[in-house]
Amino acid sequence: MQSDSDAINLVNASPLDDNDASGLTSYNFTVSNNCSKQATYVINLENVTVGDKILDDDYIKICLMNGKNQVFHDKLLDSYVTENKVIDNSSSAYKLYKGTLSGNDSTSFSLRIWLDKDTLAMDGVMNAKFSSKITILALNEIETSTINIPESYQDNGIFKDYYEQAYQMVQTMSLEEKVGQLLVVR
Repeated sequence: MQSDSDAINLVNASPLDDNDASGLTSYNFTVSNNCSKQATYVINLENVTVGDKILDDDYIKICLMNGKNQVFHDKLLDSYVTENKVIDNSSSAYKLYKGTLSGNDSTSFSLRIWLDKDTLAMDGVMNAKFSSKITILALNEIETSTINIPESYQDNGIFKDYYEQAYQMVQTMSLEEKVGQLLVVR
């Protein structure tokens, strides 16, 4: 992500159903891979709310779009909580999406946040505030490949007994004996 902007705030919000929420103004951002190799990333939403009346995460509903494709649409449930927080003072972080970008590529997202339609008008919700920030984590995922070792190079365990016996013998030797063995081998 190429910018560090203000928090995304939900203040004095009213509960909405999903259809009404689709008309909300979205928060737009772009994830870019400036390297030549493929990169895997995770998009998190971190709760950075401070103050007296903090809206509980359970009432928040999120829709994350990648172009016209919906990639996350749900309430902020405990099952989405991740330990990978970027912001030190955030109270929680939710994994919204994991993706991969080719080298020197980018992709745009839009995010909408609202109060779930089933949220009741009670003291813990009325005039409460929710502030969040999008964080992007690049994952260090190394491509692995299978190496084909020619069968003639494989010992299939035939030297195992020899190596174990030699190791046991070395364990019982004094330092002088080990040095002597090295000189003999040389």
